[in-house]
Amino acid sequence: MYKILAKTSIVGKKVIFMPSCHSTNDICAEFVSAGQGENGLVIATDYQTKGRGQGANMWVSDKGENLIISVLLDTSFLAVSKQFYLNIVVCLSILEILKNFLGEDVMIKWPNDMYYKDKKLCGVLIQNILKGTAMEYSIAGIGINVNQMIFEPDNAASLRMITGKWYELQTIFEQTGEKLEKYYLQLKDGNIHSLKTRYMKNLLWYQEPHHFALKSGEEFKGTITDVEESGRLMVKSGKVLCRFGYREIRFVR
Repeated sequence: MYKILAKTSIVGKKVIFMPSCHSTNDICAEFVSAGQGENGLVIATDYQTKGRGQGANMWVSDKGENLIISVLLDTSFLAVSKQFYLNIVVCLSILEILKNFLGEDVMIKWPNDMYYKDKKLCGVLIQNILKGTAMEYSIAGIGINVNQMIFEPDNAASLRMITGKWYELQTIFEQTGEKLEKYYLQLKDGNIHSLKTRYMKNLLWYQEPHHFALKSGEEFKGTITDVEESGRLMVKSGKVLCRFGYREIRFVR
């Protein structure tokens, strides 16, 4: 059971906990549809039966071991063309928390996964709700691997696996809410340049030559040069600068 956050003014002033649910993002969207959307509303659960990641990916988590929340945020001030900045806000929030525990080896893997060395620690799923052609709300679904010890597939890890320590989920929840509000308010104040700069500085493989693969399976060597406001990844291969949406490119280790 998660408690209402004491050190925030927006995020987590209303928290709805469900022991289990199909998807915290879907529950959050249902509140908006019912006219009960509230800026900073948090839906939290111990277990999702249909947790989702990006695209068709599933998010699988053992019951009561990890932080699983969705946060509803008013994004009516944000142009649709700049919606990826909310993705940046969420990533930077989680990045700061994980770096405090694990140090500088935590990086953002485009577009919004958190990695410690070669292991995935956190996934984010952001869904935008439009009113006509304008942004109204965004739902930030966050799953942080905290205490779980076995993962399938095995390219994931948790804080406990890395440090050997057990963590109180309420503590991780409080830190997540506080950091999310901090960066959200920076975005609302228009500090997009500093947010983007920090995101790029902590982006895995940024300005480093590595191998990537296309949807066809064809591999190529390229260097990440930027991420557009739309969220597309810019990769330079030889003299050619290419732009990729999610699932159009894969990182090859």
